[in-house]
Amino acid sequence: EAMYKLRHEFAAATAGYDGILLPTIPIVPPTVQALLDDAAYFTRTNLLALRNTRVINLMGGCAITLPLKQPGCGLMVAAGAGQDRRLLRVAAGIEAALAR
Repeated sequence: EAMYKLRHEFAAATAGYDGILLPTIPIVPPTVQALLDDAAYFTRTNLLALRNTRVINLMGGCAITLPLKQPGCGLMVAAGAGQDRRLLRVAAGIEAALAR
């Protein structure tokens, strides 16, 4: 029940926006070897790397990531549940603006 309340509040708070902009991940990708060498580091890094996308998933939303010029970095554009088609149109507009 608490999750449904949070989802409702999220939907109400973001209803007036075309999209929510977030970095896809809040860190630059780590080296594979560092992840393989240290299980605790892998766990911490994995949780951090999935933090932003996880929030949108938990809120029942949808998202798309646009690649940026910096390798390993992306711009996530998110919207509420069922807004996939509109979100794709918004993302296409952002992608065109970034290409300028």
